Amino acid sequence: MKPNLAGCNTCPSGRPIRAADVRNHYFIPNFTLTNDPGKKECFIYCINNDNGREHVYYGTKNHCSAGTGLYPDATEYEYYI
Repeated sequence: MKPNLAGCNTCPSGRPIRAADVRNHYFIPNFTLTNDPGKKECFIYCINNDNGREHVYYGTKNHCSAGTGLYPDATEYEYYI
């Protein structure tokens, strides 16, 4: 992902700071949403619907290969391949 992605709120280095921005402006336009990625690694957007906290990472539901880790409190997951 290139810095300063259009439509995103960014940190000083140009990286998106909101998971929803990454989902809406990078995942959705560039990847396919799937309900069942199997055991393949993919981009994951997850949210806790009770408190609205969101997170994105690359890996599987139970393993983070790239990102800041899993979000065990998530109540909903979206998988992009």
